[in-house]
Amino acid sequence: MPNNSVEKELRDIKRVMSRYKDEYLSRIVPGEDNDYLYYEFCEDIERHTEPYIMRMVKTKHLEINEAKRFLAEIFDMAVEVYLKGRKKPSLFY
Repeated sequence: MPNNSVEKELRDIKRVMSRYKDEYLSRIVPGEDNDYLYYEFCEDIERHTEPYIMRMVKTKHLEINEAKRFLAEIFDMAVEVYLKGRKKPSLFY
C-alpha cells in the first residue's frame, strides 16, 4: 500500500490525466474519424505517465500490481475518448 505522499501523487496524476481526457473529448468532431485522438492520448500516457509510474515501482514507492492497476485506470480514460469519438455508422451508404 502506498504511503500518503504517494497516494497524493497518484491522485494528482489522475486529476491531470482527467483534464487531458476532457481536452481530447472536447476535440471530437461528430461524424468524423477521431481515432487519432485516442492514439495521441495513448502516446501521451506511454511517453510521460507510464515511465513516471514505473520509476515509482523501481524506487519501491509503489508495488507493480498497484502500478498496473493505476495505469489500467489511466488507459481506460483513453478508451473512453476512443469510444466517444467513434464515427456512428450511417444507415445510408
